[in-house]
Amino acid sequence: MKEFWALVSNTRGLKRIKKDDSFRSTLWWKIYVGFFCVLAVGALCYGIYSGAINPSFQLILIPLLLLLAFIHSLAAIKREWSGQTASWWLTLPYPRSELLLAKLVGIYIRFLEMVVWSMAILILIAVAGVLLNPILWTTQVIGGLTVAAVKDYLLIATASPLVIVLGMLLAVIRHSRLRPLIPPIWILIILLISLLFSGKAMAAILPPSYLLFIRIVVSLLLSAIIFGVTSYILQEQTEL
Repeated sequence: MKEFWALVSNTRGLKRIKKDDSFRSTLWWKIYVGFFCVLAVGALCYGIYSGAINPSFQLILIPLLLLLAFIHSLAAIKREWSGQTASWWLTLPYPRSELLLAKLVGIYIRFLEMVVWSMAILILIAVAGVLLNPILWTTQVIGGLTVAAVKDYLLIATASPLVIVLGMLLAVIRHSRLRPLIPPIWILIILLISLLFSGKAMAAILPPSYLLFIRIVVSLLLSAIIFGVTSYILQEQTEL
């Protein structure tokens, strides 16, 4: 178990090789970052005050976390080959499925960290809205958005394993003998996610009251199936 969590920590980036970050440690870099942060906060406050940013804007940001999880899963597998550590990683005395599971757990933990940060940001945006534009950002509106946000967070928290394993699948196939299958797999992923997360498409099949539950169950089931396929490809079809 200790070795498994060491693999998870490696995936989360807790044990990175130190690079030359002399520029990032300079005063100019800190000034640039501070300037753009102040600029972003100022633009956000002005948008709230002028009414250009309405309360529903917050809900648009939540699904973007799934995109970040997908990108991070691609990068986590790709890093083993780009960093020339794939041979070491794949020859560790653990089953390939356990190596992938450590990647999945590490990426999911990082995803949950991003969820917590996004919640904090949305709370700050709501507070700014109440202070800067109380006519538009009423407590009743904030309450309704809170309920919707909780549902969205629950959905992406349970859907994220599917998005993560899809990213891992693509990254593994890229370094396997099945590389020519990448274009049709991209099409399949787009169709799958569109069907699973499209409210209109699902509502045409199931009653609305069951949509969230069915999405969660189907997402977790597909995650397990795709994880098994990815483990098989990593075991039998991978090229070092």
